[in-house]
Amino acid sequence: MVGSMTPLPLLQKLRVSVSHKNLRIKAKAAVSLSKCVSKMVNEEMEEFGMEKLIEVAADLVNDRLPEARDAARSIATSVYEAIIKDFGMEKLIEVAADLVNDRLPEARDAARSIATSVYEAIIKDVEVEEKME
Repeated sequence: MVGSMTPLPLLQKLRVSVSHKNLRIKAKAAVSLSKCVSKMVNEEMEEFGMEKLIEVAADLVNDRLPEARDAARSIATSVYEAIIKDFGMEKLIEVAADLVNDRLPEARDAARSIATSVYEAIIKDVEVEEKME
């Protein structure tokens, strides 16, 4: 399914299925969504909305099925790599700031996770620069 459709319409359809009551359907949709996101270019992610992708990942990260949890990690990793690659830390901080005020505790947890990753990356860069001096 991921190979036969363009990413954006597929994401719209899968986003609905990711909140399905049936855990198996939810997990299958999550796996397909993560495969789709991993094949997307950054412009497509921006068009769909980085915040929406992070919210989907945040909803799935505590799912009962391991397939859904793995898909959530994959989605979050793809979004993180896309943001760092093209937009740098500033965009990542902006996305985290948008999620901090979200009503969902999972979204706020995702924002904390992003902030922690940014902090660790900054500390790592500073340590590398200090070693080079």
